[in-house]
Amino acid sequence: MSPVGAQSLSGALVRSKKWLLVPVLNPAIDRVARVSALTIGAIHRPDAVSVSAGGKGVNAARAAHILSANVRLLLMLGGHAGRWMEQALEEEGLPARAIWLEDETRTCYSIYDQRSGELTEIYERGGTIPVDQWAAFAASFEQEIAHVDGVVLSGSLPTGVPDDAYQILVRSSHRAGLPVFLDTSGDALLSALPENPEVVKINHHELGDSLGISCEDQEGLLSAASRLRRLGAQRAIITQSSEAVYAMDSDRTIRLRPPAIDGGMAVGSGDAFMGALAWSFVCGEPIESALRLAAGVGAANTLTLGAGRFDPGQARRLATECRVDDLKQRPQ
Repeated sequence: MSPVGAQSLSGALVRSKKWLLVPVLNPAIDRVARVSALTIGAIHRPDAVSVSAGGKGVNAARAAHILSANVRLLLMLGGHAGRWMEQALEEEGLPARAIWLEDETRTCYSIYDQRSGELTEIYERGGTIPVDQWAAFAASFEQEIAHVDGVVLSGSLPTGVPDDAYQILVRSSHRAGLPVFLDTSGDALLSALPENPEVVKINHHELGDSLGISCEDQEGLLSAASRLRRLGAQRAIITQSSEAVYAMDSDRTIRLRPPAIDGGMAVGSGDAFMGALAWSFVCGEPIESALRLAAGVGAANTLTLGAGRFDPGQARRLATECRVDDLKQRPQ
């Protein structure tokens, strides 16, 4: 989807000359199919299919691009699938620089069951990254950060990339004076936190697994956000599916309630949220308006088949329907 119509979102965001860099270590071709009802062991004929270049970082970049962001991608691609992705990104108007691998770029499959409203996802593992290709990626990253205003690090790490890869990229970004917006989990998250990324965005399931604590209610979520900040995150933003978003920094603790909508195609909604959030922050938007826009974009994504895709006018309307409350919890 082109950024046509993004004027309806925010004049400041549209006019901004800033750039985001989105390195993607584990991209994928995303195939999303919608079926009337999913039955194990049966043959299905989807009534709609979306095929696009994907991976969490690519989806976030696409969402920011729809908001008229200036975005550059740095990816590891391989084989015929990688060539297809490169062409698809070019057709979308997303400039990309690729480090080429021998292994084929992976494919991820999502099936939306209209009867139950449930989503079944099958994600291939990425290939093993040779040491010299990781070194080439890190060197290219150092070149790219000289020309941008913020860095989005999103997604899992493929085999062969060091567990502290995001820590290395956050450190390099900070040496260049750039803010970092981080969306990952597990060891990749924990290793990066001591570098004090400006924003850590994570869903409550991944946060609970990463910290080994329960994040199923507000008390647990706020406790986890506090711990995330103590570990190094300057601003912790936790999404709780379609129920709420919690944001905590040194000044405020905020709860946002997204609009109630009947959208079940949630593939890439969290990524779309991240793209809108990072672009808003790099353009200097205050936290409340950044959260509203991000939540509106994430909600609009659930109404469109395909990851990181939405109607910008619809996102703007949904953003105005969000409810934002300051919580009494004192940030820690």
